[in-house]
Amino acid sequence: MAFYNTKFNFNKYDVIVLLIGLYSFTTLTQSLYPVSANRIVVACIAVLMLVSKSKKKSDLLLFLYLALALFSSIILAQNFRSNLSDFIYFAVAIIQLSCFSGLGNWENFYNAYKKLYFLLNKIVFIDLIVIIAAFFCPTSYVQHWGEGVYLYGFTESAHAMASSCCLSMSMMMLTLIERKFSLFYFALFGFYGIVVLKTGARVFIIPVAILLYYYIQQKIANKKIQLGVYIMTAAAFIIFFINSSMMQKFIYAFNDPYNNYSILASLTSRRSAFWLIDLKDFIASGITKMFIGHGFDYIYALNLKMIGMEIWAHNDFINILIAAGLLGLFIYIFYLLKVMRVAFKWNSRINKILILIYVMFPALMNGFYPYYHYFSSFFFFMLTMYVHYKERLWKTN
Repeated sequence: MAFYNTKFNFNKYDVIVLLIGLYSFTTLTQSLYPVSANRIVVACIAVLMLVSKSKKKSDLLLFLYLALALFSSIILAQNFRSNLSDFIYFAVAIIQLSCFSGLGNWENFYNAYKKLYFLLNKIVFIDLIVIIAAFFCPTSYVQHWGEGVYLYGFTESAHAMASSCCLSMSMMMLTLIERKFSLFYFALFGFYGIVVLKTGARVFIIPVAILLYYYIQQKIANKKIQLGVYIMTAAAFIIFFINSSMMQKFIYAFNDPYNNYSILASLTSRRSAFWLIDLKDFIASGITKMFIGHGFDYIYALNLKMIGMEIWAHNDFINILIAAGLLGLFIYIFYLLKVMRVAFKWNSRINKILILIYVMFPALMNGFYPYYHYFSSFFFFMLTMYVHYKERLWKTN
């Protein structure tokens, strides 16, 4: 379609796109480093996005809110390190969402994609080599007592491995969006799906299915062939799912002899049970805490006390409600809706539904913003949609 710029005179948008791409590699190999390379990369991305902001009145108000939120959370914190770590995830997500909500920024990201096309291809290739190595490496698998064996790869958890696969897969789709359909690359997408099934991280199989669906939708024009590919893909998924670690996790959740909760709680790994506890605590917090929150470490202490597990809410909206109050939740939803509104401008009705599911299903069932790998996959998914939108404009002009 368009000329790929191979000159390496980078601007801040180029570096942002490149760093988000590199984040996939640093996550896939994070257990191999003595220090957290991920945190260094995220810090650089956040600083560059702050610099790229236009410094309008709304931006200054956002920075003021984040500064006050940090101050109040530190005052309220009982565990400073945990509070600061979770606040950073929240603040980075808000800053990036505010950046993604600017329509003009996507043209800058598009230009960065053109300039970095060949570098992104190389990162995708290296990511794939790492994932294949992890897939066949016996030490990449971890046994969970009473459940099964799950693929961690060279990451620190099954969820990190699964969400990193979503990031790498979305990057691969970005590099393929202007090419013709390839059975080879489609098979590679299927391999990503098998890897995610091996992790047992159930929430991420939905995003993988969405990315596969979008690739078929955009690359196969004939509707009958499309339907046939959808059916074959669904059949293959069922076969692999039945024999996967993910299926073992569902079976364990239903047959757990220590589980006295409902079917819904079993399906959600007891999340629905402690969501109710967390919401009841929020209602009993008092006006001030309901408005500004308890700080970002409070949820861990609450769940440890009430259910014996030192975990966060595994739901974006409940977690922010407890940590940053109604004000923080309003700001998060405000920027999330602004980003979706921008993305909706480029897409058909069915793709608008895909966007909603891609964001809201993990946000409600596990986490969208705390999993920066997955959060970044949404960036590349949106950028893919924007590239396709530009391609349609180019064809009609």
